[in-house]
Amino acid sequence: MWSENRLARWGSLLVLLGVHVWAHLHWIWTNVTPLGRDAGGHLWRTLDMADVLTTLTPRTLLQAFTLTDYRPPLLYVLAQPFYWLFGVSMDSAQYLNVVLFVVIALLTYDLGRRVFDEWTAWLAVALVAFWPLTAAMTRLFYMENLQTAALLLIVWSLWRTQGFRSRRWSVIWGVALGLGMLAKWTVPPLAALPVLWAMTRAGVWSAVWRGVRRPRLAWRALAVGCVGGAVVTLALYAPNRDLVAGLPLGAWLAVAWFVLWACAFYAFALPPSPAANAVGGLFVGAALASIWYLGRIDFLNELMDAAFGTYGGNYDAFNPLRLRNYTRYFGYLVREHWGVLGTLVVAPVLVWRWWRERWRLSRDAEGARLLWLTVLSTYIALSLPSQDSERNLVPLLPVLALLAAGALRGVPRRWAQGVALVWLVVFGVQWAMITFDGAAAWRTALPPVWAESEFAQPPASGLTDPGYWIAPDVLSTMTATTPDVDPLVFGMLINSPTIHRGPYRYLIRTTYPQVKLLALTENEGEGWAGTVRSLWVLTKDGDNHDVEPAGLRALREVYANPDGLFPLLFTAVKTYPLPNGETATLWRRTVGDPVIPPLSPSEETASHAAAFAAWLDGHPLMVGTLEQGIWLAVALDLAPERVVLPDAPREEARTLFSLLAPGQEQGVAWLMSDYALVHTAWLDSGVWQIWARLDFDREPQPLDATVGNVRLRGWRAPSMRRAGEAVPLVLDWQGEGAGVRASFRLLGEDGRLLAQHDADMTSSPLRSGLFVPPETPPGAYQLGVVLYDAQTGQPLDVDQPLVVLGALRVEPR
Repeated sequence: MWSENRLARWGSLLVLLGVHVWAHLHWIWTNVTPLGRDAGGHLWRTLDMADVLTTLTPRTLLQAFTLTDYRPPLLYVLAQPFYWLFGVSMDSAQYLNVVLFVVIALLTYDLGRRVFDEWTAWLAVALVAFWPLTAAMTRLFYMENLQTAALLLIVWSLWRTQGFRSRRWSVIWGVALGLGMLAKWTVPPLAALPVLWAMTRAGVWSAVWRGVRRPRLAWRALAVGCVGGAVVTLALYAPNRDLVAGLPLGAWLAVAWFVLWACAFYAFALPPSPAANAVGGLFVGAALASIWYLGRIDFLNELMDAAFGTYGGNYDAFNPLRLRNYTRYFGYLVREHWGVLGTLVVAPVLVWRWWRERWRLSRDAEGARLLWLTVLSTYIALSLPSQDSERNLVPLLPVLALLAAGALRGVPRRWAQGVALVWLVVFGVQWAMITFDGAAAWRTALPPVWAESEFAQPPASGLTDPGYWIAPDVLSTMTATTPDVDPLVFGMLINSPTIHRGPYRYLIRTTYPQVKLLALTENEGEGWAGTVRSLWVLTKDGDNHDVEPAGLRALREVYANPDGLFPLLFTAVKTYPLPNGETATLWRRTVGDPVIPPLSPSEETASHAAAFAAWLDGHPLMVGTLEQGIWLAVALDLAPERVVLPDAPREEARTLFSLLAPGQEQGVAWLMSDYALVHTAWLDSGVWQIWARLDFDREPQPLDATVGNVRLRGWRAPSMRRAGEAVPLVLDWQGEGAGVRASFRLLGEDGRLLAQHDADMTSSPLRSGLFVPPETPPGAYQLGVVLYDAQTGQPLDVDQPLVVLGALRVEPR
């Protein structure tokens, strides 16, 4: 029989693995458009790790294992040999996941043949190899293959401990625990229930409880533990004292290392027993993991937000009463992993056979329990956190494959082979669709019953079409056009599944070090200010729903505001028609210094700058030079709806803002003839002024009032303005105006001052006015004027300084 023929068994397994390894390498070598945003971040960290591990010393090794501050370091460390062998490239890093795929297959096979039999093990390997997300995670640089291998290694070695009777396998199991934790902090919870069950079955808890109730030290084992802990701690700490001092726990980290390693050595120095072996294995895992978990214990803050918070608004916060928590991964399994058809052919057989036969399907009931407990542990561990993704199920896939294949045990041979063939055909077709571009067309030709995932894609069509891979041309165009600029600030305003900053950062790090990339698509980025200070900007029209509000605001300036600042500063250098019909555009700023640092207003003008930013909303802005426009955008994050230059045609807006050099307004004829100045303040880059167009809806009003040596004869102002608009005022007067200033005021019914502007009485009629603050409530208000001595500030009429002019109605903004 096939199961009894060693050559046939291993030959068929090698053929299966050979086909899949070739297919994965074919996909990697064919693909040029990287998939997945997180993959870009992982690749970036491999470069950080490569910088550290240029030489291998005790110091660089500890530095490498404490380098990352949120994600455990094992993936990035394991990628380094592939860089050394094949050179630094994204493809080289991805070879790691191909090797991990082989490890997953071999562990699945060995676990399956021990728990079930060789035929079941081979079928499980075939199933998991054909499943879409297994293939996708092998071809992309994600953590999931490493997590899968780590979880399998924990369960496999746990089974091999024989209830912790084997000391050697208990040590291996402990190492597997440590590696699993260094792979990702989600791995231990996935294996929690199998470990707890195995320790319970082995009597570990009762033995530990007896030891706690009646403590008795084994002095020889204690000596071995202290010596072993000291040796390991000295090896870690002695050459790295300054490095450890810079970590959150400082020198206390050495104390923790000593305690953990001493406990591990102590447990294994005791006479062999399940309790000693299990506890020793736990301490070995904890000690290995502590290098990063205690070394970078500050990761807990971000982890708590990612696991139970909103993680910057990306997830719904932890809520154990939310029903979707407990159903979402069934949906992922159907939609992204198996597809409707795959679920229909696998799930009924798996559930019905295991429910009917219970543990009789397995020749080792303990092994089957470990598999099912792994499923339950994973379900619980994934149901509670707020973060969710179809990728989170990937580590469980080999276990599900083993249980699915195991469900056919006891079925008549021909029926079992028939069902297995149906499974392999269904999943083989799905696998072909995401492996070969020619087969990708089957998806549209066949009914929509297949798995759908943004990660499971063919190598060079759809989301991976080479037309999306514009990064090399974008970066080479920038550096060739402006070769002497360093840093060359590049603003990225695209974030889509096909074009995002991850691969650009990798290419910049490896090939274009003079480029500094600004991620402008996130709220934490510099947004509009960063866009303007970038020398080069990459944008895309069409669907930008993955761009956060700060980036969308900048994109509106690019595509929806032809009168704004962006068209005056930037020129389109190159366009890239994309396969989905959209167009990416590479822009170059042609105004201002090539390198513009972040700017902010000085302390002296900060209050004026804040008012300018609050009041400008919606009004046109005249700038004396485009450099002043750059200052407004970078320092104040302002994006005026309309920007005009002094040589622009006549404006018609009722309210106009200006930022000009002192006296520059005198050269703008239409401004001086058609507008009245109603506000003046200094900003760092010039004089900020507000102008009111001389636009009236009522005739001049008579006035007969004498104040000092000045006679007021009449005034004119509009009857209505909106909050946030300028009000022009013309005052007809005669007399001695030298040294006298007029203070125009907007007053509430209770006499409360709401707005004010002062002007020198140099000529009659005096054209001035005031600005109605945007926060002014709608209603009826009074306009008045106070004449005062310009030198002393004293009103000319001390007894009755205010001359009431008339009413002004303020409408909502």
